[in-house]
Amino acid sequence: MTAAASQGDILQRINKALAIIASENVDRAVELEASLTKAGKDKNAVRVAVNAIFDEANRIIAERERQAPAEPRVQATPVQPKKTTIRSTPTARSTVVHIRKIEKTRPWFERLLGVIILLVSFIGSIFAVNGGWDQTWVSSDAIAGAMQYVAPVPFTSSALLLNVPMTLIAIGLQSFLTYTQIIYRGRNWRYILSLLVDMILTTLGFYDVAIPPLSKIAVAAWIPTAWAWWIALIALVGITFGSSWIPEKILIDRD
Repeated sequence: MTAAASQGDILQRINKALAIIASENVDRAVELEASLTKAGKDKNAVRVAVNAIFDEANRIIAERERQAPAEPRVQATPVQPKKTTIRSTPTARSTVVHIRKIEKTRPWFERLLGVIILLVSFIGSIFAVNGGWDQTWVSSDAIAGAMQYVAPVPFTSSALLLNVPMTLIAIGLQSFLTYTQIIYRGRNWRYILSLLVDMILTTLGFYDVAIPPLSKIAVAAWIPTAWAWWIALIALVGITFGSSWIPEKILIDRD
């Protein structure tokens, strides 16, 4: 008997066993067949899956014999397979990527998201220490004009070198605040104080560029003009709170 014939005989016996199982419980048969398919080329996994199929089929046959003792005994017990490699044929699917492969990228996605949100706090502190956007890259008037599609925002490469010492101070200060929030999270007044200072710096840093568009959004949402500034400020404070609180929640494992 050739190896191919032997494998064909084993697969035929497996199919008969699955048919016996399906006659009692279709879901159980599908589950066992799926476990055999997932085993792939892993010999141990294939052996375990095949044994599970035969054990289940033998159990069903024994149960039937107990329920009908008067009926003649039928030799229908599947024979245990020999130790040989079985190449299970995967079920044809129309999917492109399995969900498990996508889920494996989730930790990296969350880390990248945490870093990007953390950068919001650093950028806000840099502009706050430098005196706002009108003292760094671009004036608030130019930004307001850009929001109205009147004038472009004049970013220049030379602006990146503006007031480097103050920028380094801002980075150092924000790093200190972030570190303090991590080591004292939710424990005492040091965490609350560092979180408040972080939020204040980020709010001041983005005030010039965030309040005008947020106010326009509030007015467009039928909020009275007198309240638009307050609503915009509350929204900005909420955003700065998220930029201060979310990164350490995502990036730090406390278990």
